[in-house]
Amino acid sequence: MTDTISMMDTISVFGVTDTVIAAQNISLHVYPNPVESNFDWVSISILSVAFFSLLAAIFIPFAQKKYEERKTKESFRLHIKMRLGDIYNFVCLEKIEYHDLSITNDPTSCTMKPVAFIKKLNDDFKDHRNSVQPRIIFSLLMNIQNVMLYSYKLRNTVRRANLDELTDKTLEHGTNLTRTELNNVYTLALFLQHFVPISLQNDVFYQIKSIQRVEKEESWVGLKVESDLLQNQKLLNHDLLFLNDNEFHLKAVIGNVNLLVNKVIDYYGQPGE
Repeated sequence: MTDTISMMDTISVFGVTDTVIAAQNISLHVYPNPVESNFDWVSISILSVAFFSLLAAIFIPFAQKKYEERKTKESFRLHIKMRLGDIYNFVCLEKIEYHDLSITNDPTSCTMKPVAFIKKLNDDFKDHRNSVQPRIIFSLLMNIQNVMLYSYKLRNTVRRANLDELTDKTLEHGTNLTRTELNNVYTLALFLQHFVPISLQNDVFYQIKSIQRVEKEESWVGLKVESDLLQNQKLLNHDLLFLNDNEFHLKAVIGNVNLLVNKVIDYYGQPGE
């Protein structure tokens, strides 16, 4: 780099001083800072590619494994809920006909969910177990038979669920569930398996004579009542005494129905959730 500087010299000739402007070009070289070395972008790019390739080689198989585990877990959860879906639908949709305990000539009736029905039945039995009113006794016996019919239908629904196959699948795929999920499945399966023999063993109320069970092809399909039943005080009293003598069996059946219904709803959640 070259800069030009102008200089002024003063010359004296024979005592006369003139001013002479002499222009001289002086070249000054300005050297720049030492040259900085070029950044090695090529090497950095290669290292970056290698790093991300290594990261992908580690992360992608890990992500695929987690995805497969989650997929297997969700498939097994769905399998369980489908296997027990008929039981859940029955518990949520099937209601029990309740006959109001009244001495009127035209007592009312309605359908109730099993938990509410069982609570009402317990209260009625406690209050009217020694009643002498034919209509009261009849309605109480009818409600007993209706809850036994519900228990019978629920028992058959549980049988169709093939709990042995569900248990085998749970043992096979149990590692895909959390400890809490696994305990919930085993607990529900245990209640379902025990419900069938307990409800069957304790249903002795087929011996009630005033309200008889109607069977078709070895299946319980309904109830039958004689038209003059309300005038047959002796028969009604006999059945009420039988009911009191078998209170333990009554409590066992309705207690297990109530427990199973609550366990199923706890596992699936309330309808609409």
